[in-house]
Amino acid sequence: MKGIDYYKKYIDGLINQQPTTITIERTEDQDNGYGGTVPVDLPPVEHQVLIYKKRSSREVIDTSGMIVGFQATGTWKMLAKGDADIIRGDTFTSDGMNFKVLQPTNYYDICKQIELEVVSYV
Repeated sequence: MKGIDYYKKYIDGLINQQPTTITIERTEDQDNGYGGTVPVDLPPVEHQVLIYKKRSSREVIDTSGMIVGFQATGTWKMLAKGDADIIRGDTFTSDGMNFKVLQPTNYYDICKQIELEVVSYV
């Protein structure tokens, strides 16, 4: 059985094929001392990741079971190392697009696969 180090090296190899350096911007609510919170911008953090677009298609079937068409979708995703400090709600800019982190999924601290949302175009 292959160890975790093998898979970490494999993920590093995938990221290094088309690396993208991103700067994560994060705002966190902190106590203001009066029972409320105030948003505070945290220092930006850089990560080297792989950003890609996942495309899929499926059949559209009517109530009689006949195929009436196909539906195609595309979702932006990101692959990062397992120790990357990326959480839901983080934002960054890459390739002329502003992205927001929707759903980071951690796989045994080997890697993180992250679903992204394109917020705007620069």
